[in-house]
Amino acid sequence: MGDSTGGRYYQALLNTSTIKFTTIRQEVLREGGFLPDIKYFAKHLPEDVMKFVKAKFRFCSGCKSIMNQAIFKNNHSSDYLLNIEHIAQTMILDDSLEVVYPSHNVARSILNKTWAITMQEVIFRYYLNKQYPDLFIIFLPFSHAKVNLPLSRLPTEIQYFKALVEEYLPQKTKLFYMPAHSEHEQARKHKEWKNRLFDGMLAKEKINRMNQILYRVLENDLLNQSGRYYGFLDLFHLSKDLDSWSLDGVHLKPVWYETVMSMFWETYCNSVLMDRF
Repeated sequence: MGDSTGGRYYQALLNTSTIKFTTIRQEVLREGGFLPDIKYFAKHLPEDVMKFVKAKFRFCSGCKSIMNQAIFKNNHSSDYLLNIEHIAQTMILDDSLEVVYPSHNVARSILNKTWAITMQEVIFRYYLNKQYPDLFIIFLPFSHAKVNLPLSRLPTEIQYFKALVEEYLPQKTKLFYMPAHSEHEQARKHKEWKNRLFDGMLAKEKINRMNQILYRVLENDLLNQSGRYYGFLDLFHLSKDLDSWSLDGVHLKPVWYETVMSMFWETYCNSVLMDRF
């Protein structure tokens, strides 16, 4: 789950796998590539919810959801399907998808916990209901969030997102919160974004601070060796000096994503093996 950067890590996850995946569903963005595709999510949303789902602009034409599938043939029983999916989001909490009931139903709906007010709640409460993943990789969209989200509010938003994950994903789901990599000013294509300050800081410094806050919020869970939270490499400090690898100030060359996700596969597979002992 993540923005266009998360999408590139997702593609690298596929590219570095020894399993062959095929695309079975892909989000088709409308209105110049900024309006989410409700039809993409419709298959797994209840009918009584679908008629109240509304889409709003998310300002990222490269942020789109996609699902891939691998089929394992089994001579002794039915085929085994492995689904892997990237769900696009441009903010930690946003309203690009929401469930809006008629006003006379709102009070009842809130009491029954059926009124979703953020896209993330739609995903966790409805879309993933009864098809929960065994593995959930979270690339919080710090590149987008750095623009309008003050550092003072970041812990609250991460904690709210974390609470949704805790409430709706079962304990068997392994959780990987991935830190953001660095941005690089000299590679930016548009002058209005070059050397721009956010909370009085350049993007590189703010993203580093955002990663630090993410760790502080998750620290107790990450240090719990019997828990389901998993940390990963410090991607910010590994990438902060890779100026020549930056394509546009935000995204890096494909070799970066594939190197990172190769290491991710090793980390994840080791965690699975450790669970058996």
